[in-house]
Amino acid sequence: MPTVPCSNRARSFAAALGAGLVALLTAAVPAHAQDTRAAQIAGAQAQKAATVEPPRRGWLEKTLGGLRERGDRIAPPIGFFPWFGSVYSGGAIAAGPGLRIPFGDTGEIKAYAGWSVRNYKAVTGEVTFPAVWRGRVQVTTRGRWVDAPTVPFYGLGNDSNDSDRTNLGLRPIEAMADVVVRPLPWLSVGGGADFLKFDTRRGGGSEPSVDEVYSPSALPGLGADPTLLRSFVHVGIDTRPDPGYARRGSVLRIEASQFTDLDSEGYDFRSYQIKAAQLVPVLNEHWVLALRGHLWTTDTRDGHAVPFFLLPYLGGSDELRSFSTLRFRDNHALFLSAEWRWPVTEMMDMAVFVDAGKVAATRGDLTLTGLTTSWGLGATFHTLRHTLVRLEAAHGRDGFRFVFGVGPTF
Repeated sequence: MPTVPCSNRARSFAAALGAGLVALLTAAVPAHAQDTRAAQIAGAQAQKAATVEPPRRGWLEKTLGGLRERGDRIAPPIGFFPWFGSVYSGGAIAAGPGLRIPFGDTGEIKAYAGWSVRNYKAVTGEVTFPAVWRGRVQVTTRGRWVDAPTVPFYGLGNDSNDSDRTNLGLRPIEAMADVVVRPLPWLSVGGGADFLKFDTRRGGGSEPSVDEVYSPSALPGLGADPTLLRSFVHVGIDTRPDPGYARRGSVLRIEASQFTDLDSEGYDFRSYQIKAAQLVPVLNEHWVLALRGHLWTTDTRDGHAVPFFLLPYLGGSDELRSFSTLRFRDNHALFLSAEWRWPVTEMMDMAVFVDAGKVAATRGDLTLTGLTTSWGLGATFHTLRHTLVRLEAAHGRDGFRFVFGVGPTF
């Protein structure tokens, strides 16, 4: 009976074992070489990192970078702090000491005194009580005294000239309470009352005092010191991610006020304001088209008038930016604006804008014809959630005007 020789089986097993060893060694040698090469590259990179210095940042870059990184996480100051802002329209930038004392979960006491570069002065105290009803209802009270020695008045209507300026001295005292209800995060409804006591005086400065140019019969409220009680209601819609700085969202605010003359001198009137804004993002918010509008109208009954220093107005750092603050006044006012924004750095936006508006003696004259316009270029410095400073150059029929603003335009 034939058999397979044992030597043949051994040779077959040896051949298979040899082939496996060859394959194993062939695969192992390149892996070892690759490991060695990777170690050499890692060592070279470590040596390079040890000898190359990191890029150095200047003081300005460090400051702006720190604001960008920490500005949106810094809590409001507690205790005494330096205050900056505006004490009254036309008074320019003001500064002074401030005090903030928080209490409860969301309550706080704030007070500040400001003195502006135009000698305007103000003392303000405000108490915001802790919110109730799951944070949806909050009450705010405020007391305020202002001394404004050179409030400008250029006359009534759209045809006034910059050279027509006169000045009024004004010292109002205010005591206000406001209740705000937020049934939804983007919806607010509220109302309150505002006690206003006005002390009018001769205007200071180099321009004529308003009483030297106008008579009380031509200008209601001239020479009067009315005491008024304002009752008001308001409704607001705000879908912006943050009201301090945003690149998308809608804003709508409607407010109706009833002014009652407590001295019965004929200054009962009503005031209605509608403010709207739409931020339209373009290309994933790389560009933004900002549209704004403001309608401000008043209404009186027979035998009553609106004091001239409380009339609707246009002009200033927010509306018709090429014109001085309070440049145009009358019974009704309309303002429209379009702005194209784009980012330059993480903390700076540039914008070109066009403003248009008019004031009118009657509501029927408040049309889109005969609008006064201004246009310009601006830069906005901001953090992720807050507008810090606005620098703008605007041009209109009065010429060029440079604007320094704090906070957003709306």
